[in-house]
Amino acid sequence: MYEMGKLLSFQQLQLKYNLKSNQYFKYLQFRDYLKKHIQGYQTLTLDLLDEAMNSKAESSNLISYLYNIILNIELPSTEAIRVDWERELLIKIPKETWEKYLIYIHKYSINARHNLIQFKILHRLYYSKTRLNKIYPNISPTCDKCLSQNATITHYFVSCIKLHKFWNDIFDMFTKLFNIKLDPNTEMIIFGSMEDGNKLNTFQKSLLNYGLITAKNILNVGNLRQNVDFKCRKRHILKKCVFCSR
Repeated sequence: MYEMGKLLSFQQLQLKYNLKSNQYFKYLQFRDYLKKHIQGYQTLTLDLLDEAMNSKAESSNLISYLYNIILNIELPSTEAIRVDWERELLIKIPKETWEKYLIYIHKYSINARHNLIQFKILHRLYYSKTRLNKIYPNISPTCDKCLSQNATITHYFVSCIKLHKFWNDIFDMFTKLFNIKLDPNTEMIIFGSMEDGNKLNTFQKSLLNYGLITAKNILNVGNLRQNVDFKCRKRHILKKCVFCSR
């Protein structure tokens, strides 16, 4: 019903699509719907799909034309997410560092599921109990494991008291593996090892990040009401890291 962003009259549609006069009432119904639900319905801005459909590009150049349109799509801003992390972790995250975190999401593992976990954590897509409480007030925001603090994303994956031994044992394992003292660090667990302050080389950082994402996967699929049994989990993570290092 639109051409170049402008609503066509019924007469114009008749000429264009050879419509019969008895379709006029349907046209009025649809126009009334647009009037009620879309402000400025008579003129709409063309989106990328409209531009592609109205393209005069030859069929031989159509793929290139569509590819260029996709490249020019502006990604949604993640600034609000960065600010939310700063507020929750009580730290400052420079924009340059934040961009590195976003880029590194796809470098954690060759396992797409692991990368998806990191993507969902970084973009705060997990429905923590505090988030669910805002949507459904009848749901308690209290953590199901410790039963004492609100279950934010950080609490869910890192700071719950029931997870202290879990993360201490994991960092102790990597301390012995690298012969470099590594202490549990909330920012490192959430975002990964990116900076040089921990004196790890590139290979060690990659191995540590792979171990951290494997550990977060264990927490994600585990029974959150039970304490994590690290005896068998430690062997599982170590085996994964050894396999990754080959």
